[in-house]
Amino acid sequence: MEFSAISLEPVGRCPLCKVSERSLFEREAIPPKEIQLMRCDECDFIYTSAVVRADHIPRLYQAYNVTRDFERPDMREKRTLMYEIDGAYVRRFLGANDERLLDIGSGAGDFIAQFRGDFELHCVEADAAARAACVRACSSLLPYPDLKTIPHDIVFDAIVFRGTLQYMPDLHGVAAWCSDHLPAGGHLFVLATPNAESILAQLQRERWVLANKLEHRYWFTRRHLVQLFGDRFHLIACDFPYLGTPYENYSHDLRKVLAMIESPKARLEGVPFFGSMMNLVLEKI
Repeated sequence: MEFSAISLEPVGRCPLCKVSERSLFEREAIPPKEIQLMRCDECDFIYTSAVVRADHIPRLYQAYNVTRDFERPDMREKRTLMYEIDGAYVRRFLGANDERLLDIGSGAGDFIAQFRGDFELHCVEADAAARAACVRACSSLLPYPDLKTIPHDIVFDAIVFRGTLQYMPDLHGVAAWCSDHLPAGGHLFVLATPNAESILAQLQRERWVLANKLEHRYWFTRRHLVQLFGDRFHLIACDFPYLGTPYENYSHDLRKVLAMIESPKARLEGVPFFGSMMNLVLEKI
């Protein structure tokens, strides 16, 4: 989609702690230059100086998943393998009595479909084409365009954000919503989210392959996620998936990272590495 078709709104305060004082985190302006990476002077949370206007979010993600899969089929194969790895990780924490699962930001449904037959499945996806694909992947799945359209009285045994919490408007509203829709002992999974404390995040900043300023509103650390959810949840697991994933090429990637440490000129190339992605599991108090 052309950037000109999307309207932005400024972000004047830290979305996490609400303090207005901040510093520029990026070293150079790269497109879209209307959006800058900022670091909160109070809590060190990294966020964008502007975000896509709420009513333009469906426009931004229109046919997003179909286009992504068409343009990079090789990456789709890797994502499919990661869905299986992350699905097995989620199952480690689900109990025998868990029945209802919600996936927020489900894409075309490839991840959530792994749980069909075992759970009553629900998903949230802004892209209408992807919602239709979700139902094709799992005919019993119940799709919603946003959180507001989910019935107020429904309760889930587990809620999953797989690579999507960094896209969510109103972080505190989302945290409160999850608390309201999970029972005590229910699980909240924050999977495949970029880790702002990773060595690549700090070395590459705006050049980091995970620094998509148009889509990613925030860069989390474990501390920030605990700060966001901590009064309603407690952290029970934290993992940094890389070794054993389809993205691992340790010797090659290590040489790239060492080169970045030694020379700023080497920091332009995208590379996966340990610590870049983060999985957290929280349990409702």
